[in-house]
Amino acid sequence: MERKKESIAEQIVFKMRKRPFIQWMEKIPDNDDSLGRYNNRDDFIQMTYPHTFDKPGQFWRVLFHELAHSTQHPGRLNRRPGRVTAPHYAMEELVAELTSMTLIREVGLADAELETESIDYLNHYINQFEEDAQPAVVFWATQHAQRAAEDILGRKPILKVTLDRKENVSESNHGDGNKPTPTLKGKQ
Repeated sequence: MERKKESIAEQIVFKMRKRPFIQWMEKIPDNDDSLGRYNNRDDFIQMTYPHTFDKPGQFWRVLFHELAHSTQHPGRLNRRPGRVTAPHYAMEELVAELTSMTLIREVGLADAELETESIDYLNHYINQFEEDAQPAVVFWATQHAQRAAEDILGRKPILKVTLDRKENVSESNHGDGNKPTPTLKGKQ
């Protein structure tokens, strides 16, 4: 049964519209901890081989997470790319993790351990925002994760993502001229 679920996950990856190139390797260069990484500039994923993971669900969680990052590319959903600086990076991580777990559940590979790891990961990034901004951040990330999952699955989007910036509390402009984003804790 587990192999059938992995086969479904493989089909999702191989049928993804405009799928980025995936470079398979034993270890991600210049990064001791990462098992996968998306390169937005050159539009490719670096991914460690499946045997480097303790169980299949963990492998698929990481691969789906990196595929979710790839949906920010202009040739896909054209979501504002996450920057290495917060809060853009934190928001992009929320989108990628929510998308990943949506897809893991879609194929039936979710279990309590994966869900706990995912919740911890999400909480880490949610808690970087001021408490009054957290609902708007989660709402934004959930909408974009739904669109990313639909894009990866090859489905037509059912949600049009909009967020009235005037209603978003605790915002600041981070120098991009026109796109305010929620403020991180202690960054006012």
